[in-house]
Amino acid sequence: MMKTLYSIIITCSYIILLSGCDIVEPPYTVSSTGEPVNPGPGALRKVLLEDFTGHQCGNCPSAAYLAQELKDLYGDQLIIYAAHVGSYAFPDITPYLYDFRCVTGNEIADQFGITSGAGIPLPVGMVNRKEINGNPVLDRGDWGTTLASILDNPAEVSMDVSSSYNSSTRELAVTVNTEFLQAMDGTYNLCVFMTEDSIVKWQKIYPAFPVPGYPTGDVEDYVHRHVLRGSMNNTWGDEIAAGSVAAGDTVFSSFTATLDTGWVENKMSVVAYVYDFTTKEIIQAEEEHLH
Repeated sequence: MMKTLYSIIITCSYIILLSGCDIVEPPYTVSSTGEPVNPGPGALRKVLLEDFTGHQCGNCPSAAYLAQELKDLYGDQLIIYAAHVGSYAFPDITPYLYDFRCVTGNEIADQFGITSGAGIPLPVGMVNRKEINGNPVLDRGDWGTTLASILDNPAEVSMDVSSSYNSSTRELAVTVNTEFLQAMDGTYNLCVFMTEDSIVKWQKIYPAFPVPGYPTGDVEDYVHRHVLRGSMNNTWGDEIAAGSVAAGDTVFSSFTATLDTGWVENKMSVVAYVYDFTTKEIIQAEEEHLH
């Protein structure tokens, strides 16, 4: 059985989003009611926020700012990737000639009906793909409360992610050790994605949705965070368990990929998550920064 030591995160109580927080002493996390709770023994539950955005979406930076506020609040318990999708991500007009889209982001957006100009407009996100009123695609105003409600529950799975990188060949190798912490039934898949952080490029910001630290209009030096670059094992991942799973069952997986020459290696991370293949809900996530 794999044993992994997870540090307890010192967090702030979630009272009013974007308005500050109270310090909570360890070894506590934060519940959906804003009260500290002890997560108990075992792995720390972590949550994945999938932020759907575009460089020509002028109200999307305010959603990214909110995501980062949640990240500052919850620390390592929140993992984020930003998928640039839809017409607002097209590299079609000056100065928006760069392309942050990728096959993985597009396929996820298509699966969940996320588009710009039709269907579900940007910005939206999914928090572990947990459904609220029958829909996993959430307005940014629902991200914080959904995240807090998930963190109330103990982790069902623990994940240990490690990586190695060859700067000469630009080959990335990743291993994921997944342990089921309780008996479960179902089919579970593992996805391993790559993200790049802090890319400075143009971004449109509407005056109605200002972002602290930036002017409005066409912003030249906007910092794009957690940009989804692609998958190491396709969009929907690999099946790691099916049927009855016993507590303590462990699966070892390994992956390789060659980084694009335009990606900055020391800004890259690996985002891994396990999800229920039937419901599509994510049950655990983990992130590893390249060293």
